[in-house]
Amino acid sequence: MWILLFAVITIHGVHTRTVYEFVGSTVTFKCPYVQEDFNKVVWKGPFGVYAHSNHRNTHLPSDLYNRLFIISNSSVGRFDLKLVNLQYSDKGQYNCSVTNNGTKKSKTFHLSLPVLLNSSKPSYYRYLKLDPSSKKLIVGHMNYASIVDILDKPRFPVNSISIQFPSEANKLSYCTLSKEKVPYCQNHIRVLEFRTDDTVILCGTNADSPKGFELNITDNSHISLGSVPCANDPFDNFTTTYIRDHIQYGKGIMYYGATLHTEATIFRPMYDSAGRVSEYQKGVISSNWMKDPQFVGSFPLKETVLFFFRETATEVDPSENKIYSRVAKICKSDIGGNSILRNKWTSYQKARLQCFTEGSSPVYFDDIQDIVEKDGIFYSLYTTRIKSPISVICAFNTSDIEAVFNGPFKTQVTQNSLWTEAKNIPQPRPGMCINNSMAQSEDVLNFIANHPLMHKSVQPLYGKPIFVLYDHLQKLYKNTQEYDGKCVLCRLR
Repeated sequence: MWILLFAVITIHGVHTRTVYEFVGSTVTFKCPYVQEDFNKVVWKGPFGVYAHSNHRNTHLPSDLYNRLFIISNSSVGRFDLKLVNLQYSDKGQYNCSVTNNGTKKSKTFHLSLPVLLNSSKPSYYRYLKLDPSSKKLIVGHMNYASIVDILDKPRFPVNSISIQFPSEANKLSYCTLSKEKVPYCQNHIRVLEFRTDDTVILCGTNADSPKGFELNITDNSHISLGSVPCANDPFDNFTTTYIRDHIQYGKGIMYYGATLHTEATIFRPMYDSAGRVSEYQKGVISSNWMKDPQFVGSFPLKETVLFFFRETATEVDPSENKIYSRVAKICKSDIGGNSILRNKWTSYQKARLQCFTEGSSPVYFDDIQDIVEKDGIFYSLYTTRIKSPISVICAFNTSDIEAVFNGPFKTQVTQNSLWTEAKNIPQPRPGMCINNSMAQSEDVLNFIANHPLMHKSVQPLYGKPIFVLYDHLQKLYKNTQEYDGKCVLCRLR
């Protein structure tokens, strides 16, 4: 059974609006106030007054009344509101209040339902894609992709259309020679990218041999796309982004940030004269480019694509085994070098993302878990590795990220020397987006091959986290329409 904690934050106002607990198809709102003297705890919801302390409003619609409960502890005056068998109409504002000596104290909750999938067995519902225009939610899980029509206003748990994507029999047989059949040798649907308004590109692990599919969400038909560079391990984090009108090829292009078996890198297909995928542009020259990355997100900008991940830092003492959060960039026009870096990235740069608390002894958060973007601001979710669970959100401005990429590079002159700012930068400046990357000089290509890391780190807006919660959160969801300007935080446990 899924147990989720939801919190909704208003991005522009930078404050928390909601925290509630959701178990299966049941939600519990915990009122922070207690009944004082003879004043009642008043609960209100989308249909008016729901309860006075432990007395439910008998004038509510019968269907709602029968799903509504008050969880009370009369000895301390606590009265929490519980809703079961959730319906789409239950979303909205909920408020608990107490008035004492003319002073009213109240707490408002906002119930948002980004996904209410319920399962009694592990089905790995982990990948979601919402199409705001068609109001369809696509869910990737083990051996299936599900399509939920939000307009149907379903009761919860959600009833959805599921399309089966089993592992290929020969791949399954080979995989089980070295790995457990469940979950490692199943087909976990892990890529959900809209190619057109009614077609979605999917990628499944396919029993350790990743394979792509194109799904038509209108008639539920699908075709195979063959082998693609998605993560083969169902538990490796990775990212994709689909650019519908790519400046280099004039067609839709998928970028992958993934670990495929032992190769962790950024992939992009390369096409032959017949328009077929001939190979993939990629490349990690050394561990200084990437070391054991776990990708969390990718976003196209005007000329570049940004990738966000965490990795083992190489600019510190190896014995420390530090994990740093990164943002990396490549240019859309990059087709590799002519001799050096042939079919590899010539514009790859990366920088550390710093998220920390204020004070004389700041706490640094380096385990980035997820990220969303709104109006040029990236909101990244971090957790701690210490026993006391803490989750924070830091915000980063696109202009600050670009300024770091346009700043000094970091270098290590010898294997045992400290990392310092690189001098004697060749011209034209390495890492710039140019029309013909194959025309770059060997000096420029050698420099970027050996100096992918920027000297400065990207600092957070406001110099501190904009959100702190003493719990472990794992996902961010950006609402795109009804609750514009807000994102939803989720904890799965």
